[in-house]
Amino acid sequence: MASHGPDLVGLDIGADTIKLVELGFGYHGFYLKMLEAASLSAGAILDGDRLNTELIADSIRKLFQEHNIKNKKVAVGVSGSSVAVKLIQLPKVPKDELDEIIPWEAEQYLPFDPGKSFIDYQILPTSPEEKTMNLLLAACSREKVNELLQIVQKAGLYPAVVDLALLALENQYEINYHLENHKPMALIDIGAGQTSINFLINGSTALAGALPLGGNTYTSAISERLGLSLERAEMAKRGRSIGKANPKALRQILINVSLELIHKIKQYIKSFSATHQTEVSRILLSGGGGLLRGFDHLLSEGLGLPVERTNPFKEIAVDNKKFTLEQISYMTPLAAVGVGLATRRLGDKS
Repeated sequence: MASHGPDLVGLDIGADTIKLVELGFGYHGFYLKMLEAASLSAGAILDGDRLNTELIADSIRKLFQEHNIKNKKVAVGVSGSSVAVKLIQLPKVPKDELDEIIPWEAEQYLPFDPGKSFIDYQILPTSPEEKTMNLLLAACSREKVNELLQIVQKAGLYPAVVDLALLALENQYEINYHLENHKPMALIDIGAGQTSINFLINGSTALAGALPLGGNTYTSAISERLGLSLERAEMAKRGRSIGKANPKALRQILINVSLELIHKIKQYIKSFSATHQTEVSRILLSGGGGLLRGFDHLLSEGLGLPVERTNPFKEIAVDNKKFTLEQISYMTPLAAVGVGLATRRLGDKS
């Protein structure tokens, strides 16, 4: 969990939306200081995970200016296929030896070239008599990190902390749910461009990764199968009337894409359960891509697990004179990663 030094703005750059969250910390815990979001225009995401740095930096700069946000120090989240997190077990060795062998272990366990990646690890608590140690191993491509740093700096901001969006989900869970259930569980965040999954054992990340399916998958399928522009397909996905769309055909497309996504999630969960010899007990769902009516029930039926929608403000004090109910309701499914990033503090290890 984060320390309580100077506040940072959590900057979550999604495939179609920028989210900003700033938290303060007082006698009774965290409280909400700032909460904003802005849609990214078409062209923000180029091919694959590559970002249009100029366009995104300009959008972030405008968002800070429009809302007169003074704090320019940010904690930014890295996401996408260039990120991987895995729990590994090694014989106990001194810290200096561990630093030497981690790159070799990373090459074995993570799908990245260590020479082109930032690699970090965290030693997890074990009993003194244990002969092995548990490590949370994380890697991210240097190219992706440098791309984000370029965006932040072009926007006139200071990147105080670079964190993995996958681990930010765990931070959010820790402060809002107080590790209330130590049974293995999954945090699933369905964004526009991807679905992030973070498996927790005893409240800590054991495995995390992303599927290349999200809200935009629905939009593309509607556009292709109903012959609509992406803009009109997005409107149809959100339930807005666009005249020509056949409601029955539209509903079937949404169900088919949902079933495809649920199948991929189920495969991921099966792989986790087999590797860690444990069963997932429940799902906490977040992200705008999971807002389709009935998706949480469809997910629960498909996985055979209870599904609960995440409330990233559950244990965060919110001043209802400063933030409207409409604003909080709109941001609740979108803000999980941003809240997790905003718990970080200046001086935290990136």
